[in-house]
Amino acid sequence: MAKKVKSKRKTNYGNIVVYVSLILVFSGVFYLKYSIFDRGCRLKNGEFGLFRVEEATRYRYAKLVAEGEKIPTVDRRIQYPEGLNVKKHFTTLSQRTLGLTYRLLHLKIPFYRYVIFFMFLYSSLSVFAVYGTGFLLSGSRVFSLLSTFFYATNFASSSRTIAGGLVEEDFAIPLMFFSLFFVLKAIKTGRKIFSGAAGFLIALALGGWHVSQFFYLIFVAIFIVIYAFGVSERKKTFSVFLPVFIFATIAGFSFSVLRGEFFLLSFSQLLAYSFVASHLILWKKRKFIIFISVFIVFFVFFFYVSRPVVKEHAKNYAHVYDLMLNKIKYLGNKPTFYETVKNLPFDAKVLWQASFVSPDFKFIRKTFGIVFIFFIPGFIAAVKRFYREKSADLFVIFSFLASFFVLFLLIKRLYVFVIFFLCVLIPFVRDFAGKKFLKVFIPALFSIGVFVQTRQTLPQLKPIARRINSYKQDVLKWMIKNLPEKSVILCNIGFAPEIVQNSSFSTVLHNHYEAKDIRDKTKEFYEKIYDGGETFYKFARKYGSQYFIYHWEFLIDKSVNSVRYQVDRMTIYKNSACYKFHFVPEKLKHFAFLYQNEYYRVFKVLGENEKPFRRRIRYVPFFDERIFVPRNKAVYIEGKEDKGEVFDDDYAKKVMDGVWSLPNLKRRADSLAISGNYAEAEKVYKRMLEIDPYYARTHLIMGDFYMKTRKVKTAISHFKWVVDNAPDRQGYYFLISALEIAGKKDEAEAYRKKARKLFPNDAFFAKME
Repeated sequence: MAKKVKSKRKTNYGNIVVYVSLILVFSGVFYLKYSIFDRGCRLKNGEFGLFRVEEATRYRYAKLVAEGEKIPTVDRRIQYPEGLNVKKHFTTLSQRTLGLTYRLLHLKIPFYRYVIFFMFLYSSLSVFAVYGTGFLLSGSRVFSLLSTFFYATNFASSSRTIAGGLVEEDFAIPLMFFSLFFVLKAIKTGRKIFSGAAGFLIALALGGWHVSQFFYLIFVAIFIVIYAFGVSERKKTFSVFLPVFIFATIAGFSFSVLRGEFFLLSFSQLLAYSFVASHLILWKKRKFIIFISVFIVFFVFFFYVSRPVVKEHAKNYAHVYDLMLNKIKYLGNKPTFYETVKNLPFDAKVLWQASFVSPDFKFIRKTFGIVFIFFIPGFIAAVKRFYREKSADLFVIFSFLASFFVLFLLIKRLYVFVIFFLCVLIPFVRDFAGKKFLKVFIPALFSIGVFVQTRQTLPQLKPIARRINSYKQDVLKWMIKNLPEKSVILCNIGFAPEIVQNSSFSTVLHNHYEAKDIRDKTKEFYEKIYDGGETFYKFARKYGSQYFIYHWEFLIDKSVNSVRYQVDRMTIYKNSACYKFHFVPEKLKHFAFLYQNEYYRVFKVLGENEKPFRRRIRYVPFFDERIFVPRNKAVYIEGKEDKGEVFDDDYAKKVMDGVWSLPNLKRRADSLAISGNYAEAEKVYKRMLEIDPYYARTHLIMGDFYMKTRKVKTAISHFKWVVDNAPDRQGYYFLISALEIAGKKDEAEAYRKKARKLFPNDAFFAKME
């Protein structure tokens, strides 16, 4: 008896160590995400520009709830003037949860800090789901704990969280992972309370993220297969499935977004209805062929009856279907041959970018390479156990892993599911650790693997977090200061949500592609900007646009992720609106040029009788026609000469590489000059001038360099260029100083008088008398 008591105490002590370790892993994951995000975004600087693209819209809705206001039923600010039906298209469960909990807790910290803290803490709960699922399947606490270390330190488990701060999937993913744990628990114990818990969590996930419907679809399909092939007793299989189905159906009635999307008539629910109906009729019959025949009859019936009702839903999600079909057709490789691109639907092209691209082998190896080494023996052991025991729980895990790995090969962002299913199978390696030597050796090996993966992951995670880029922030700050409140802005979809969140402005477009009308509107915008100026002006006026933000990528970028690719404009004519916005805005009759920085230009959309005007805009090389368009060379398309000259993309691409290199060249030249290597520094400075001879700042830099190296005459020539071509206070100051040092007092005085006329209120020039 004494030995038994001692053994029991030892086991309990071991459990405490495991649980404490789990809490430490959870805390470590939270701290890692929060600290990296804070380091990249500097939370102390406030909420301005903190959330990007779709996260900006979610944060705006969450903040409305936190302030006691309602999320608008139809939001006209993000889709002016017709508005977006928020209840129909947006999953707002996460935003309502954030806003309501903040109000109930009466917290004094800024809401944006609470959002980051909550989301990073909540999303880290997945480590408990990894441990619980791994332990439930394998029975090994130690190896399940080790698998959580692999999950916690893998790039896939936290990269999107750190990148967005308020990522919608982070609200739904822990719900799905824990629901799977309860499904497996129900399979093992047969207790309905566990399948009920799983159903409740899946219902919440369905209301919190659109992609949760893929998870539910896979779940339904798996249980139909288990039932049909008799992997487990049919009555038991159905008893696990039924509560999940009931809760999902209740969610279809309860959540407005699921009602709006006709979830109750979705493909997954039609499969579920057919499954339930077939079971009620045939549950005593065991023959596979009879069940399948009846199931197909029911599904065909439900499918054709429901089609007329869900036509609109099918249109709204056509971009997802088109993307999947074309990814399969082209094996995940985005077509580049022009004739193929022309035949690719816009709905597929517009979504086939960013996190929706397919991963290449390098990405797969870098993300899953280490963990896969430790997954293989666990997987082999799990397969052996499955063939030995024919357990339904392992069949569920294998099926989910296979399904999400295929989906991951189509859509890269689903890697967060792959890492979960890889990690929950790792603990089966305990089947190979029977000997005492291996019990010590294998955990030690695991520790090395975790260490190596951590060293590999941290450098990938640290550069991720950032606010919206500084160029967007500059545009926003300028618009807030100079444009009337509640102005209507026409801009690309990636910028629109950020403008609405950080200002009082409304935008014509937004990035929520689940609405068919917004995809059509986006396509119209993209096509019109490559037509003539009159056509684009009519489009802008049609939707009440008061200002237009132009991005240099509209013209220069023709990659597979570009706007030009999406609307098949691989050739751009110089008489197009796009070319004029980029290089010759003075030729636009209905737009006034107001502002520019290195990436963006802001134009006012003029009224019918309003005449164009010009302002002095600071120089930016990206928009200089003299740099990007070859002189004395006209390019035409054979047989289409009547359409006018064509923009020479090949020449522009070569120039762009040089323009991009200017900041690096400056840093290199400055470093050489500081080290005293003046000859090499001069060569690099001259290279900068070759790339862009029209940039006043380069001439000032070179003039200053020649002053320091006592080549005053050469310095004066550069300062004179600045004064003659881009006169400003700094240029006159440097020129006058250089002339005085050179002993040219009269010439210096002449330029001083010119400076006083240009800058009469500048006390600095007055002091120079």
